[in-house]
Amino acid sequence: MLEKFWPGQEVPKTAIYGLYHDRTGKYAGKEYDRLLRKGDPFPRAVKDHHYREK
Repeated sequence: MLEKFWPGQEVPKTAIYGLYHDRTGKYAGKEYDRLLRKGDPFPRAVKDHHYREK
């Protein structure tokens, strides 16, 4: 299973991350994809969503 990341956690590696619904795992869409840099905190997310590496 893919690792889930939450807002405020440290980004483990520079990569593109997408948002997914917490309960259903449904992808939120390309408009929510973000390039995040290692060491930065994950930004705020849409309610009831978490990040996963793309």
